[in-house]
Amino acid sequence: MTEAQKNPFEIALDELGAVLGRVDPAAIDRACHMLADAPQIIVYGCGREALQVKGFAMRLFHLGFRAPA
Repeated sequence: MTEAQKNPFEIALDELGAVLGRVDPAAIDRACHMLADAPQIIVYGCGREALQVKGFAMRLFHLGFRAPA
């Protein structure tokens, strides 16, 4: 199937899969440990990114972290 014949969702999923395939799992573990060991996590965003950042801060708060947005 050519790229033009693919569903846009399939294209997006393929692109996300390609990016995630290049992520180093050890780097994710290090980032998780850094977050878990931090006394406070500050998050910041503007515009549409602020909505995502606030959602991330809320999830961190639900997990028991201090994460003011």
